[in-house]
Amino acid sequence: MKNEIRNILTRLENGEIDCKKAIRLIKNIDENAISKIKPASKIKIKIIDENDDKKIRLPSIPFWLISSLGKLGLLLAPIAAKYSQGMDENSKMALDLLKDVDIQELIYALRVHGPFDFVDVCSDKDVVKISVL
Repeated sequence: MKNEIRNILTRLENGEIDCKKAIRLIKNIDENAISKIKPASKIKIKIIDENDDKKIRLPSIPFWLISSLGKLGLLLAPIAAKYSQGMDENSKMALDLLKDVDIQELIYALRVHGPFDFVDVCSDKDVVKISVL
């Protein structure tokens, strides 16, 4: 499937076909040939800081656990803000913004794209990698 689309785009780039024909050819590709993306189900985080000799490697965390803990955190955040005496105004404002966060919508958006590297930053000695699996 990918090769067929790549060939159509190459023909378009070379001027062999026009845009309308390229669109028609891509739409006519057998939909059964399109491989279905397996939905993602968990997230994995790895952080290595060689300068400070710190390594964080979390095991894969399933989305159902993230969803449950996120909902619990959103329920407890207003209570924590109410009884916290040392909280500055910026922190209180951030907690107010969290009320509008829909964790289920965020997790759904991550799931439908299938497995991918969300963050992958590497330098000589440092690594930050967040993968959706």
